[in-house]
Amino acid sequence: MGAGRRLAEAHLGLARAELAGILDDATQVGLALGLAIACLGFGGLLVPIGLTLFLGEWLFGSIGWGVLLGAEFAVAVAVLLVLDALDIPRSTLARRLVVALGAGLVAAVLFGLAATNNAWAAIGEAILPGVARLDRPLATAALVGGALGGLLGLLIGAARADGSRVPAAIAGLAGGALVGLALGAFTAISFTPEVGVAIGAALMLALWSVLSALELRGYDWGALKARFYPNTTIETTQETLEWLHGIQERTLPGRKS
Repeated sequence: MGAGRRLAEAHLGLARAELAGILDDATQVGLALGLAIACLGFGGLLVPIGLTLFLGEWLFGSIGWGVLLGAEFAVAVAVLLVLDALDIPRSTLARRLVVALGAGLVAAVLFGLAATNNAWAAIGEAILPGVARLDRPLATAALVGGALGGLLGLLIGAARADGSRVPAAIAGLAGGALVGLALGAFTAISFTPEVGVAIGAALMLALWSVLSALELRGYDWGALKARFYPNTTIETTQETLEWLHGIQERTLPGRKS
């Protein structure tokens, strides 16, 4: 008995030692595989991110453009995937792309050729001849843009006011003047052709996302619910139950309600 017990204990000890070795090996293999998967994931993220930053620096002279355009592209793809899942016609999305592409091309040409800067400089020669030539485009753009923006904001605020028109008009005046000032100052900058193209691409991506998302304003959410609601099955089941109930009433007259 003692010899048998010792033999069993020896086998158990051997099994525990072997299982401990297998567990150690499995832990090492699992850790190595986990690290390998993590490295592949890191590489999968690094390549598109690094490529985006590289293209921003190479094409437009700044990594920042790569960050902005890459983020806008990701947002645009996400918006289009959601809209496609909601059965928004792809032809509609394509038309929105054409509109956004046209606006982007116009912006790229205007800013890439410094057309807006030259235009403000020409206007400044007529209305602000006493300002230094280098400062004239910015001063003219700020003055004209702020004035036009304030006037437009004043009119919009007064038109949308329900009660007293004064607070809304003042708010519209201030907001419009700030927006006009900012836009005027931006358009007064003399950009390089590369930056002009980057601005056009950024505008195109942003406008495409916004115009496409506007299709949700008149979206039939009831139709979306119907896509995931088993109407046919429920109606068929109800008809079957009514048919069985009718048979039951005919065959078992004593159970009529």
